[in-house]
Amino acid sequence: MKNITSSFEMPEDLKKKLIECARRSGRKQTFIMRAALYHFITLDQKKQESLVEKYLQFVSVNVAVK
Repeated sequence: MKNITSSFEMPEDLKKKLIECARRSGRKQTFIMRAALYHFITLDQKKQESLVEKYLQFVSVNVAVK
């Protein structure tokens, strides 16, 4: 399978969680992001929408705190 490069922005708090997850698991951040993306796109639409809602709550809470 050929890999391509993709770039995106993420909130600083989410990046900190990614770094910590990678440290705990011993895996690279890229691996964790690929696994998370794969997990998300293979979910049914209802579960995707639920995760999007959780993410939006995370972002709004972390923006409101600052």
